Amino acid sequence: MNKSTKILLILIGIASIGVGISSYISEKNTFNPYFAIGIGVALIFTVISVKPENNQN
Repeated sequence: MNKSTKILLILIGIASIGVGISSYISEKNTFNPYFAIGIGVALIFTVISVKPENNQN
């Protein structure tokens, strides 16, 4: 995974967490805020836990 992809996925994860928190605070029941927070945390955890590739040909 290259650096720009990691940055993009982390930003999407942060945005998802932000939407979940704002939905939880505003108490609008448009969707489950825990689902959005969980998706954001899972994205960030996945990006952090992926080991770098060794492209030695």
